Amino acid sequence: MRPKSRQRLVDARRYASRALGVLERFGEGLAQDVDACMALERAVEVMGEAMRALSQDDPEFHAAHRDLPWRETIRLRTKLAHGYTKVEIDYLIEIVHEEFPAFIAKLDTILGDAP
Repeated sequence: MRPKSRQRLVDARRYASRALGVLERFGEGLAQDVDACMALERAVEVMGEAMRALSQDDPEFHAAHRDLPWRETIRLRTKLAHGYTKVEIDYLIEIVHEEFPAFIAKLDTILGDAP
């Protein structure tokens, strides 16, 4: 794995984990806390940017790891970064809660297997 690709993967993992941490820290009150919502949105945005950059910079890596949710993470990042639509915080919370643990596990596997 290219060093830059590895760093982008580490960044994606770090910010996906931070998003989960925000959920854990604020629990059910997260949707009512503007600062917590912004922290969650930013963590997901940076994770998506790392995935977008990795996909563009290393198409071989992208092709070798088709099981990663490339399209979903990049689309989510675009919505957050450009505000094409109003972000529904409950939807974002659901995605992070339901999808990020498996996503992080996949990244951990890739990072553990990489030289």
